Formats: sequence, structure tokens, C-alpha cells
Amino acid sequence: MLSSHTIKLVEHPEEARGVVYACVRPRGRVHLLGVASDDTSSSAYEVTVLGLAGMWLALDFRNQIGSHTFEEIGKACQAASGRCYRFFAEGFPEPSLEAEVPQLRYSLQRVAVNKFGQLALALANYDTVQIVGFGSGGVRRLLDSGPQAQIPSASLRLDGHTVRWLDAGAPRSAAP
Repeated sequence: MLSSHTIKLVEHPEEARGVVYACVRPRGRVHLLGVASDDTSSSAYEVTVLGLAGMWLALDFRNQIGSHTFEEIGKACQAASGRCYRFFAEGFPEPSLEAEVPQLRYSLQRVAVNKFGQLALALANYDTVQIVGFGSGGVRRLLDSGPQAQIPSASLRLDGHTVRWLDAGAPRSAAP
């Protein structure tokens, strides 16, 4: 799944779920980081690495709940200890039903993690973007919110201990 000079990440796939483990190279203890599952028989679960910095990983677990619904869970995990915190959890209709079901929930647009376990993300719904910061213990802080045209998700960065983004063309920054 992912290997760096520091971390080895492995997904052990089964019929209806994928179990994700990580360890620190060369002979670190193996830790369970999470499970993605499928309640249908289509094996439609997914695990995606959203970011890696030092010993920290940002992971997205997509669980198939039914034939027309899935949930997404974002977790930041430290490979050395196996400690994780959840930074996102939301349920969604399948894309084919999107026109029938108004999408009022937020979806992940951009995620950045640093080697200290701090995380920044941009969430968007149909008209609003939120910039959110997380401390290494998982404490959530809303840093900014506004129309998508005003806060471009692509402007989000995490430089050291500072979250940076644009709001109406003006640079903004804050501690996560």
C-alpha cells in the first residue's frame, strides 16, 4: 500500500473489508490503524492515504453501507504508537443519486498533515468552504468559513505549525 524509508503501511484485504496496519522500519511493532468494510457483496470499500509526514499518516476509510450509501471516515495516525484520532466522518448517497438527494453535508476537499500530528483540512458543501485545524491530540478548531469562490480549497497548506490559506485573495494563517 505505502512504504517510505520510515514507515511501512499494509492493507490486508478480505472479502468484505480491508484491514490497515502500520509499523516503523526496520523492526517496529505492528499497529492496527483501521478497517474499511462493505456491507454489500461488491467489495466497494476503499482505503486512501491522504498525507504522510514523519511518523504521521492521514487516511481515508470509505465504507459501503448499502447499495446506495457510503460513509467516509478520516483518521490521523501515528505509525510508531498506533495512536489515531478521527478528523472526519460523514455519510453520502452514491453519485448516481446525488441529483435526487440534496448534498448538504461537507466533503473532504484537501488534507495536510505535519510530522507533529497536526492536521489542516478544507471541507466543502454545495456553497461553503470551511478551513479546520486539528492539534496532535485531535482537538478541532474552525479557522475560517466562507463561500467557495472566496476560499479556494487548493490554497490550503500546513507549513510547520502554521496553517495557511487564501480568503478573498488575502493570505490568512493560524495555528492548527
